[in-house]
Amino acid sequence: MTRLSRKEAQERTRIRLKEAAERLLERRGAGSLRIEEIAREAGFTRGAFYANYAHRLALLAEVMEDRLSREMAFWQNLFAKAPQGEADLGQVVSDALALRRPWALINLELHLEAERNEEFRPHFMRYIDAIQKASRDVFVALLERSGKAIPADLDDQIAGARALGHNLALPSVLGFAPDNVDTARRLMSAYVADIVDRAPPAPLASSASATPHAPHRANGLLHEKGEMP
Repeated sequence: MTRLSRKEAQERTRIRLKEAAERLLERRGAGSLRIEEIAREAGFTRGAFYANYAHRLALLAEVMEDRLSREMAFWQNLFAKAPQGEADLGQVVSDALALRRPWALINLELHLEAERNEEFRPHFMRYIDAIQKASRDVFVALLERSGKAIPADLDDQIAGARALGHNLALPSVLGFAPDNVDTARRLMSAYVADIVDRAPPAPLASSASATPHAPHRANGLLHEKGEMP
């Protein structure tokens, strides 16, 4: 068996610690998350944890950044491949909500931790800001693909779509059964379709010279160099 380099071994350890933290976040919540538990769940000692992270907030920030990268890449992929039409958009939304469902509880726990923990709050707010920027890239691409101009209130509409998406990923928040995916799909599809429908048409000159949108900048947005240990 090939022996791992020190760097490869460290990366594998960090991956296992992050996966363990995600499982515990879903089962137990962020408030009761302890370093000893994370290390034990990953099959390591406290020493292995501290060899990679200064404290649990540093680990949570990295978990959030990985989450952001995966989710935004998925959304971009879906909207890029989806054919035009309300039914097709509904399927895109349905698939996206299915992706969000396993993370819905974790997102809620991180929100609660940010409300209660002043030390964690600024890191979480950078995470939210990064999601907003990456989400904007996705919606701009969708609007351009539909021949629409970018509305002045797009950021507000995206914030609304994100808030709705969080709630729809947790159906109990809106008072319907967890397996009632049709309701979630209809609500989210209608909201996204309304954003596209209400956007003004793109000027002909802009449409003719439009260039492909830049890829999302999900990685590296959560903290500047030196901000987090």
